[in-house]
Amino acid sequence: MKWVNRRVFTYGPGDDNWHHACFDEQFLRERLEHAGFTDAKRIDKRTRGVSHGPIDLGMMAHRE
Repeated sequence: MKWVNRRVFTYGPGDDNWHHACFDEQFLRERLEHAGFTDAKRIDKRTRGVSHGPIDLGMMAHRE
């Protein structure tokens, strides 16, 4: 995932790409745990905003 994100941020179009990123479920879970969150779980259904279909990846975690 780091390799993919480097390419997104480095070789994108001339516009700013700061809002672009790529994560899979395992990578996002690891990043949340590294940041001190626990019990990270994927959210099955979007509760607000516009659905982006199969590329949606909502996660929920706890921080004590």
